[in-house]
Amino acid sequence: MTRISKTALLINTGSSRNLGDRAMLFNICRLLSARGARYIYSTYPSGPPDINGETEVLGYVSLCSRLGRFASLGVKPDSSIVMIELFILFTGLSALCIPTLFSRRWLSAWLNRDDLLSAIDRSDFILFSGGGYLTDMGRLEARACLLTGVLGIMLGKPVYFSGQGIGPVKEPLTRVLLKFVARRAKRILLRDRDASRNLLVNLNVDSKKIRESGDDALTLAAVPPAPDSRKNISKILGVHLRLTPFGNKSAVLIEHARSIFQPLIQEGWKLRFYKFATQSTWETDIYSKITRNMDDDVYSIVHFNEPGEVRQSVGECTVCIGMAYHFLLFSLAEAVPAIGIYSGPYYRQKLQGLYGWYGRQEWVLDQDQAQSEVLIKLIHALDSEHTFLAEQLSEITSELSTHYLREIDEMIQIAMDE
Repeated sequence: MTRISKTALLINTGSSRNLGDRAMLFNICRLLSARGARYIYSTYPSGPPDINGETEVLGYVSLCSRLGRFASLGVKPDSSIVMIELFILFTGLSALCIPTLFSRRWLSAWLNRDDLLSAIDRSDFILFSGGGYLTDMGRLEARACLLTGVLGIMLGKPVYFSGQGIGPVKEPLTRVLLKFVARRAKRILLRDRDASRNLLVNLNVDSKKIRESGDDALTLAAVPPAPDSRKNISKILGVHLRLTPFGNKSAVLIEHARSIFQPLIQEGWKLRFYKFATQSTWETDIYSKITRNMDDDVYSIVHFNEPGEVRQSVGECTVCIGMAYHFLLFSLAEAVPAIGIYSGPYYRQKLQGLYGWYGRQEWVLDQDQAQSEVLIKLIHALDSEHTFLAEQLSEITSELSTHYLREIDEMIQIAMDE
């Protein structure tokens, strides 16, 4: 018997601004397509990216992007999100108390005219695809995504989560929305083992439907090396540094970056700086300051449009040091020892969760502790054991990839058979 194709409504954020988010989206779309599903994609704040034509993309205006409509009327974003939240919460409570008011007949006008409700109505299930967006750090995005899930549940759509890093979530309204959606989800796949599960259990989510799977970008293949890709070159230190609105703006590590890199350059190392985000002030300006007065032949600043190209390039490095979750994931997955630097509880949770899969939490450092002497010593240690560590990382990545595919297959199977 031929399985009937199902349509997934994907909820995700930031895919057009961050290569890591694009990597997760590309891979989950590839996996859905290979298993006979098509999808409608909801994103904040811009439209869906080109997924290489692997499956049909039906773009629509998401709940998040409606903030722009309110802004055009002179309403501040904070005010508009409150207006949306109050409306959805009121209608949700009304639906629970007086279900007859929310019959399909009553909603038919909205379902036919409203792009968001129409997209939900045309989908067979809702999937919160991978990321770390369900957190207090980006509360507008988190609440808008969760409110879309609330609408889906009100319209009878089953909900799933894949590759999620959830939290920290302490704000009461976000916790209420997360609890409402998560408790009604069919399956929740997490990319870390401890923090996200503990949060959900504290919200009285059934632990039987919570699984640790790994990140949605884990099994995204690296693009094969170009013909002119250099082989037997000097040792390469892959670097990703940035300042973000969510991190510690004192930027201790960045301020002292030259004292870290100069001794390595004198030893013959080459530096390869990676750009992950489109916000120039996050990365480009920082790299310009760090490389000022450096000889051109000791460093390069690279940027790729496709996540697979980044993964391939990172795989050429000897050791990596960085801040972005997926830069570090690509490093470890390509068997390159990597030092993770974080600031604040949000990034600590993300990196500790990632390195927990590899049993290498000691490679994760608070940026306030990442003094030049400590980092140089650790880089030398990782380089001296490179062969052994590479074999170990490769073995763990293979096991984790098999585990991830098994969990994602089971989740998609449940969704397709619903």
